Amino acid sequence: MLPPWFLDCFFLVTFQDNANSLKAQLEQQKSVVDNLVSNTRLLESKIQEARSKKDTLKARAQSANLLSLVALKEIHLSLLFRICGLSTRTLTIDVGGGNTATSLHIWIPRCRRPQKHTFLLIHRFGGNSKWQFHRQIGPLSRSFDLYIPDLVYFGRSLSSSGERSVGFQSQCVSAAMRGLGVEKYSVAGISYGGFVAMNFKHMQKLTSIKN
Repeated sequence: MLPPWFLDCFFLVTFQDNANSLKAQLEQQKSVVDNLVSNTRLLESKIQEARSKKDTLKARAQSANLLSLVALKEIHLSLLFRICGLSTRTLTIDVGGGNTATSLHIWIPRCRRPQKHTFLLIHRFGGNSKWQFHRQIGPLSRSFDLYIPDLVYFGRSLSSSGERSVGFQSQCVSAAMRGLGVEKYSVAGISYGGFVAMNFKHMQKLTSIKN
């Protein structure tokens, strides 16, 4: 018969082995859980990235559609202006001296009509001349030789100058008209364009101002 202490040692060793085995199993399960958590986070990250890409592609598609509509409208308005006897010029003008470069885009009559009075139209803040005068050019072009510029920093008119004043806009448009050889004309402006037009009152050979 085995002594009692032997049985105690046997059960202690067996318990220790079982505890070690259970600990190993728990560590293995913990490793599996950690891997699952890591994979879940990675999957969530990929899902979020996919959603972000989807939103980006959707925004680009909407932007592309909008740009397509705007581009089509631009083409339509350009054709309308040309049907009304206008063509475009881009003039490089020197206003203020220095090393600044200013170019002014302007719609002008394709053929000058000496019997017609010259009418300068100045658009309001934002956009360009086509978007703001397309409803008026049909009737007006039958009675006037029209000159319709894009103000500097709008449309296709650009300048490296830091000047942003209404007076600067007036000087640029006035210089463009002189460059085109136009001596006498009336001028009308809408909103911001009206303030630009008012600055023409100090310039010579202007027949009338309307805003």
